[in-house]
Amino acid sequence: MIRRLESFLGGLPQFYVLLLGLALTAAIRGLAQFFGADLAISFLYILPICLVAWYVGGAWAVIMPVLATVAALQADISSRDVFRHPHTPYWNAVAQFVCFMVISRLLVLRRIRASAIVDKKDS
Repeated sequence: MIRRLESFLGGLPQFYVLLLGLALTAAIRGLAQFFGADLAISFLYILPICLVAWYVGGAWAVIMPVLATVAALQADISSRDVFRHPHTPYWNAVAQFVCFMVISRLLVLRRIRASAIVDKKDS
């Protein structure tokens, strides 16, 4: 099943993978808005970030963590949940951004290394 998914996503144009990542980010943002502070689903943003970092890469591997962080911050602020401190959503956003960025960069580096190994075997 994973090989089929890899084959399918690898065969798609990068633009479609990017659109899928953006759509997933928007859907997760909607879920986060719906659930508010009752259910922490910020970890779900990792899926579109990983998808775009692996199959699109480049600048989008940096832009997606930014977009996911902004979406999560908007959901936190607009959920109207009362935080003990008014800066809590912003601190959460910084922490999420750092995690999202580390994951994205590690995936890009892994993809580059995997491509180099394949190229080395082919030559």
